[in-house]
Amino acid sequence: MPSARSLFLLALPLAVASCTNYERLANDELTGEGFVNVELKATGKGSFDFTGSKADGVPCHGTIAITKGIGSSSKVESHQCERTCSAKTPDVCLDQGEAHEKAAEFDKARESYGQGCDNGSGPSCDNLAMLYVQGQGGPRDETKQAAFFARACELGDAVGCKNTGITLSKAAPPRLELAFASFKKSCDLGANDGCYELARSYMDGHGVAADPVAGFAGFDKACKAGVQHACSALGLYLVLGKGAPLDVPRGAKLLGDACAKDDGEACKNLGILVREGKVPPKDPKRFFALFDKACTLKDAAGCNELGLAFERAQGTARDQKRANELYQQSCDLGAAMACMNLGLDLRDGLGIARDAKRAAEMFDTACAGGQIRACDLRKKLH
Repeated sequence: MPSARSLFLLALPLAVASCTNYERLANDELTGEGFVNVELKATGKGSFDFTGSKADGVPCHGTIAITKGIGSSSKVESHQCERTCSAKTPDVCLDQGEAHEKAAEFDKARESYGQGCDNGSGPSCDNLAMLYVQGQGGPRDETKQAAFFARACELGDAVGCKNTGITLSKAAPPRLELAFASFKKSCDLGANDGCYELARSYMDGHGVAADPVAGFAGFDKACKAGVQHACSALGLYLVLGKGAPLDVPRGAKLLGDACAKDDGEACKNLGILVREGKVPPKDPKRFFALFDKACTLKDAAGCNELGLAFERAQGTARDQKRANELYQQSCDLGAAMACMNLGLDLRDGLGIARDAKRAAEMFDTACAGGQIRACDLRKKLH
């Protein structure tokens, strides 16, 4: 009769064989399900985490549990598979990035979008660029944002092409011909916002010979596709008779409808047209209210126009101090004209203490923003 010690030694190989059997059964089940390159990690008796891939190369991971029955019977209690971010599944990287961004985990979003972009996902490149624009998950980086927008466009992402065009148009100096090509590609790929930007290029002659008819047609197409600011532009050019026959009633209605839908630029444009008598009646209180709404909606030029209304006592009592506050707000929002207006008041002490140093800074900002008169004013400032 074997000793207790010999019984223990005999039991040990059986236990090892039992563990090996569970692993073999788990592997057989998974390969039978079509998994290849299976790797198992035991988490308990008959339970495993696994990684592997389907025959088409899609990587997976999951869990599987084996329960042994009487005799040689066995069964799979549970197993599941979830796709993971990889070169063959860049859409998963995009989904993970969007989930991280929604949870405000911007550093992780950058990582997931970066993997997706590296693996050929254009939307991932575009989303990653936007994180660099907004400084989320890390510092802002204009060089990287431009590179990722360009990569998105190369990969056929329509929104990426539009954003590439905007980036190129704002470069110093502006690269308008390349911007036009990007807007055209965006529009051709189906981005209605890209068609709007393309129409603007035609209308303004940026990167292409000015073609108001083509510009108007582009705004009309984008407006019908639901791009609100395209409807606003369409209204403006109908009132001006640019690119299409003059139609003030229709143009005014399009602008009014867009303003009612909180399009700040539409409110500002309608206000200017009312002030200039192109959309009657010429009512100061009406255009003041339109400029006020435009500024509330953070339209930079709208705040400047509201400031002018306070300075000129149009539709409201004259208030130079309030005008200067609005010029500052407008300048901060990017309106170079407002920077120059504030500079003039700082130079002359109108509604604000004279401050030659700040006036010079305002003129410099306005000059850099394209206001040629501000450049001359800066040179003459002593």
